[in-house]
Amino acid sequence: MEYWGLYAVCEKLSLPEVEEYVVFSERDFNRSPEIHWCQITAAERYTENGVCTLPYLFLRYANELSFLQLIFLGLNICGCRIGQDPLCTVRKLKYCAQSLKEHQGRRNALQAIRHIQERSNSIMESKLYMHLCLPNHLGGCAFPKAVFNKPIEVGSKRFYLDLYFPEARLGVEYDSYEYHSNARSFSVDNIRASKIHTAGYRIVHVKPGQLNDIEAYQDLILNLSRLLQKPVYIRTDKFFEPFKELYYFFEPPAYSPVRFSDVPQFAGVSQAYERYLKTRR
Repeated sequence: MEYWGLYAVCEKLSLPEVEEYVVFSERDFNRSPEIHWCQITAAERYTENGVCTLPYLFLRYANELSFLQLIFLGLNICGCRIGQDPLCTVRKLKYCAQSLKEHQGRRNALQAIRHIQERSNSIMESKLYMHLCLPNHLGGCAFPKAVFNKPIEVGSKRFYLDLYFPEARLGVEYDSYEYHSNARSFSVDNIRASKIHTAGYRIVHVKPGQLNDIEAYQDLILNLSRLLQKPVYIRTDKFFEPFKELYYFFEPPAYSPVRFSDVPQFAGVSQAYERYLKTRR
């Protein structure tokens, strides 16, 4: 992971700081935490300079991470800086998983790949995308798939929108405290937003606090629901535990049943929560 520059992902997923050596052999050897013996000989082509490539690395983690963590990993593996090409693509992830039919993580990988988009520029963009676009049974709001860092032309200027919903011509921008908390950044952001509005696009700015406070999160989602003309209605009792995992994604609390006050009060939540409680009895 560090070889490919994914330091922040390692930290956020709390991956152990252990170098793992993958040995490709048809023989079955004793295993250890540091050595993984791979008997799928075709997997050896997924190495570069003696290091696992990103598609194979994704497949290796498919049985070790939770499903949401795996999606997050895939979003960042296929991410890139604005104006650059991603190191990996969804197509490459899928081809690797389909090719290595004997690999234990193949099924989880293929299911997770269905929810992965390319060109995320940061871990927070990835998390915001998961909140907005994953289906309800994975804790998301099931909004239409958004595009990462969509370039739009406004006169002679080119701007990139963190998340872009094409049908609504709506951009969603994540304003971190690091880059959007001083007078100069406020001025630049306002000028930029004015130009984009003039070109016929709408923008919603998301502050960190809106992803850390249930009421603020609920207001944000309902506003986006109105702008996208896509109601949020929770029908499944599988919504609650994935939502809690996603909400506390970087600082998971000790496991406990989800309380009603832990989730936003979207339409259908009350009935779905009653069913959720019954499944726990």
